Amino acid sequence: MKLSKFANLVKNGGRCAVLHVAGSGIWLSTGTAIYRATELPDMEGSEQVRTVLDMTADAWRKVYLTEDWPESVSNVLGLNLAPYAQGEQDTEKLKVAAAPNGLWCSACRCKVDGELIFYNEAYLAPLAEEIKKSEYIYYTARQTEAGQRYLVVHDGMDVLAAIMPMNILKEEYINDLAEFQALCMEQFYKDKERREAVIEEAEDDAEDAGQIGMEGVEDGE
Repeated sequence: MKLSKFANLVKNGGRCAVLHVAGSGIWLSTGTAIYRATELPDMEGSEQVRTVLDMTADAWRKVYLTEDWPESVSNVLGLNLAPYAQGEQDTEKLKVAAAPNGLWCSACRCKVDGELIFYNEAYLAPLAEEIKKSEYIYYTARQTEAGQRYLVVHDGMDVLAAIMPMNILKEEYINDLAEFQALCMEQFYKDKERREAVIEEAEDDAEDAGQIGMEGVEDGE
């Protein structure tokens, strides 16, 4: 995990949680995403955490810090961060992203029941290097005991992070999306007509030029 990218999320969101998970080590959270940080040394207290995150005192004063000592990696703030969880579904990342009010949201589709999980793409920033380098990155959907779904990022047998979904599918957004699709379709056919007209005109010009050339040969005879 890129620690500086995590620190940026903390600065923007104002929350940081240090999770001392028994048998696993340190995990870090922004409140909406939890990241594996087991390569870090154990740290306790505000000053140690601030030093590790390399944040200024002024920036740190705006951050709400919590610490917790979960007894198992299978229950970290209600999320299962173990390599495998019963009932989890493999997902596929959709090609088209959503951007309600300028917030860039990617979506993964569950391969079993087809449900969508939307998440803030910015929460993958601390994992960008691992995602780029590894050939074993994949995403699964898991559920809390209360039925809340969340997205888990895997690198082979290791869980790198868990990200809570965003609720963007509201009636206003769906209506805006339908209007946008209609406008795109309208523009698509306009552009298609223009391209066809240009091709047709070019073919007519070429045919006229050929006829003029032939006439010239005939006149020469």
